[in-house]
Amino acid sequence: MRSKVLCSAVLTVAALATTAPAAVTYSYVTDTPSVTKNAGESFTVHLYLRETVDGGSASILTAENGLLGAGVRVTRNASAAADPTDLTDINPSTALSGGPGTKDVAAGNAGFSGSVSLSATQGAQPVDLGGGVSQVLLGTLDLVAGLVPGEATTFTIAKLNASNGNTATFTNFYDLDVARASAPAYAAATPSIFTVTVVPEPATLGLALLALPLLGRRRRRRES
Repeated sequence: MRSKVLCSAVLTVAALATTAPAAVTYSYVTDTPSVTKNAGESFTVHLYLRETVDGGSASILTAENGLLGAGVRVTRNASAAADPTDLTDINPSTALSGGPGTKDVAAGNAGFSGSVSLSATQGAQPVDLGGGVSQVLLGTLDLVAGLVPGEATTFTIAKLNASNGNTATFTNFYDLDVARASAPAYAAATPSIFTVTVVPEPATLGLALLALPLLGRRRRRRES
């Protein structure tokens, strides 16, 4: 009996020792992962650095109270679209205008960098979205939707370039583009995908709407 209790205790300690530490992760994102726009419509989306804190870890951005620098690049992904959505301009937020920075815009590719201190006076403090998620505005992206109804174009939102150090904290110089194992531990900032879909033609949309009741009846039959 005593050996069983001892074995159980050893297993418990081993399990605790191998439990992964609470994670802090970062990603470059837009307001929403996808939008639907009219053909040829001009529109703007916001670009953010998002921090997600799990398991009771503390926010690194809030503790640091600043960014030494931040950079982001948006790249249109290759597709078979006859007339893909165009990326026309990219602009850092006014809070990211301080310090040396860069900006470049080409066909389907744009990026910028800048430096900022995340103080209330500069208006760049992380916004708490709840659930351990917060984000700071990096800038805006201007686009023009394609002209072919129903076509989708995807873009990758990522760090400025292949090198690291595109985004780093102000106080302790933590490079958020590289994973850190020691405290405060965090995962490297990851890219995200943003999709723009052109509104389908009225006839196509009408057929899709007519099909919804049929699909609903089919699902109810399966459930019954």
